[in-house]
Amino acid sequence: MRPAILTLTALQVGKYLGTAASLSLLIAAGSVGAQPAFDMNWTGPYGTGSAVLTVTANTTDEYGVTSLTGTQGVDPITLLPVGAYGANDNLIFQPPSYTNLVDFAGFGFTDGSFNYNIFFHTLPNQTNTYTECRSDVATVCSGSDVNNGLALTSLTITPETSTVPEPATLSLAGLGLAGIGFLRRRRAA
Repeated sequence: MRPAILTLTALQVGKYLGTAASLSLLIAAGSVGAQPAFDMNWTGPYGTGSAVLTVTANTTDEYGVTSLTGTQGVDPITLLPVGAYGANDNLIFQPPSYTNLVDFAGFGFTDGSFNYNIFFHTLPNQTNTYTECRSDVATVCSGSDVNNGLALTSLTITPETSTVPEPATLSLAGLGLAGIGFLRRRRAA
């Protein structure tokens, strides 16, 4: 039995290369639309917390948080709407334009039982820069009630480095693989 020899004209080769190039561009374009994200980690009076923050850039190095996934202690958390607890504005800041990671209004979230606000405030007789309020201890977390918050021992907010493709990118990659499979099957027939 002789092996089948595939012969392609220059036009056919160009067509397949053009299709492959177009697919590559579409996949790359799908990745461009991904929203920026930050990793936020903290340690404080209510345990350790971590979250991945999805944000929208407001200005250089200032971002509004639009959603999050994470935990406070072992409990899952969700983002509070702006102004829900302690006048939270859900803004985060990055160097070099800013030295503080959050402002005095703070960043608000809930674990379903309590509301939390992490904000820039040094409590009396403390040296830590950031404070965390919880709604069962600091009922409004604003005005003089901020002093019912407790000092965080650490807070970091850094750009996320993982490269998880968004759904459109995955769909395009799947279509490309299906097209390659179709061509291989057609060639074998």
